[in-house]
Formats: sequence, C-alpha cells, structure tokens
Amino acid sequence: MSGGYGAKGAMKIEGHSDYQTTADMYTHLDQKMLRATADDMADVLKKGTTAARKNRMQRPASRVIRFPRTGS
Repeated sequence: MSGGYGAKGAMKIEGHSDYQTTADMYTHLDQKMLRATADDMADVLKKGTTAARKNRMQRPASRVIRFPRTGS
C-alpha cells in the first residue's frame, strides 16, 4: 500500500475479517510499480537462465563405466 502503512493494519482498522477484502479495496498498482516489477522479474529470470546455461557448460561429460566380463 503506497500510503506507508500495511494492508494488515488497514484490515484491523477497517474491521475486515478477511485480508482479501482489504487487499481488493486498498491495494492498487500504478504503471511505475508495474514497470519496476516487470524489470525486476526480467532480471531474475535472465540471471536464472544464464546460471542454468553456465551450469550445463561446466557439467563434466558423462562417463561410461566398463565392468569386467565374467566367464569365458
């Protein structure tokens, strides 16, 4: 909530028994907040993709284990 107070506090003050009621009434996203969230998510996803790619490249090649033959 942009007023500097939390939705839980507003819920108690307003007497709502359900947090979702308060959230639906008093929480709103403006374009600046949406852009910041989208940018943050893009950064996280980009880092995750880069890390996964890096791990694949650093993974040792699979080895074949040869067992001795038994019998003739």
